[in-house]
Amino acid sequence: MDFTFGIITCAKTNGFIPQIIQSIEAQGIPNYEIIIVGTCNITSKACRVIPFDDIPWFTRKKNIIFQEAIYENIVVFHDYIALEEGWYEGFLKYGNNFEVCVNPIKTLTGRRYRDYVLHNSFLHNTFRENALIPYSREVTPAISRLMYISGGYYIIKKSRALKIPLREQLHMNHGEDVFFSQDLADNNIVIRCNPYSFVKILKDIEPNSWENEMSNEEFLFLKNWAEVNSIEIFNKNKDMQRKWLKDSYGIVLFD
Repeated sequence: MDFTFGIITCAKTNGFIPQIIQSIEAQGIPNYEIIIVGTCNITSKACRVIPFDDIPWFTRKKNIIFQEAIYENIVVFHDYIALEEGWYEGFLKYGNNFEVCVNPIKTLTGRRYRDYVLHNSFLHNTFRENALIPYSREVTPAISRLMYISGGYYIIKKSRALKIPLREQLHMNHGEDVFFSQDLADNNIVIRCNPYSFVKILKDIEPNSWENEMSNEEFLFLKNWAEVNSIEIFNKNKDMQRKWLKDSYGIVLFD
């Protein structure tokens, strides 16, 4: 498997870049490239740096990575996440059959981060505190419609990313990752999880109260509940997010 690793950064936050590059190079991947979009003084032959003004325009930075990538498998991540040992072997084990994929993300304390996760709005009370899906469980399209991908790290096929680009009207704190996940769902893309390839966060991040893993019994309940309710909940989420965006920032999104 070949990979493009796309890292977005800026002058204030690029201190972890050498450690991230080292974590990629240590994997022994035969064919890969590293694209860094933002202010960065790295001169490694393995990296291509695309300068970008130090503004939190995450959507534009990621779309540049999608456009510039050589390889079909694009790993997109912010400048505070690194690969764990065995990441590449984990992908060889998991395979290449996905359009959008997440991996286990661990914090500095070893706690599970928001990786394979439900969007925590309008959910059944069962999932108010347990929104993390077990890695061993494959979600249905109905469940995937209720999920979102944290913008800090994910893997996407270039062909799919070019067809469903991130909405460049949105900047940091505009919920760009939630809107992107909704666009994926509208295009019938199911979020997959490769449980064999781990990444880690390199800075302190406080967990949310709902970042707890649901039990297998709760997942089975979710599977049945989502088949009945996911379309209604998904549409409520879309309406809520768009109203919040308009009321808070004056930005109007259209399908």
